[in-house]
Amino acid sequence: GTRAVRSKETNMGDLVADAYRTIGGADIGWVNGGGIRDSIVAGNITYSQIIAVNPYGNTLCVCQATGQEIIDALEMASRSCPDENGGFLQVSGIKYTIDSTFASTVVVDDKKMFVKVGGLRRVKDVQVLNKITGAYEPIVLTKTYTLASHNYMLKSGGDGINMFMDNKYTLENIMLDNQVLINYITDTLKGVVPASYSSAQNR
Repeated sequence: GTRAVRSKETNMGDLVADAYRTIGGADIGWVNGGGIRDSIVAGNITYSQIIAVNPYGNTLCVCQATGQEIIDALEMASRSCPDENGGFLQVSGIKYTIDSTFASTVVVDDKKMFVKVGGLRRVKDVQVLNKITGAYEPIVLTKTYTLASHNYMLKSGGDGINMFMDNKYTLENIMLDNQVLINYITDTLKGVVPASYSSAQNR
């Protein structure tokens, strides 16, 4: 049926994006919905289930990104919403709303790579988590943030999100995607995924 992870926030998407942000030590973490390939039911989590979620062998990277680049990426990722799009971003450390009442004005080239936002933006009220205060604050377009994801989304311009390819990287290809999730669950969460992940609406 419909793959929710490609069009809206999901609890699995929250878990994976939190893993990237936390293990990468970044301000923001995100992953493409199309890269999350399975669900995990409640109960004991096995290695094979983790591999099913992240089967591609992508690697953790962290780059520096401006607020402008970040909102452009969100706009690109949300251009098909509410329809499915493998490039739809599951995020951590950032929140925003998508106004899908009008068509996207994102312009892409013949290879479907981002060129510009040609008119009104659908992505609004973008806020970034302040790691010190724990409060969300409006994104600053000229500020530099650290962004954690995997090499496909950042270094390779995956899903047409090409604005980070030439940025400065503080971490490059340091850990397989499935190991990022394993480390987050075992080390940060102490082996137990908490009930707060039972619903995306609770996070």
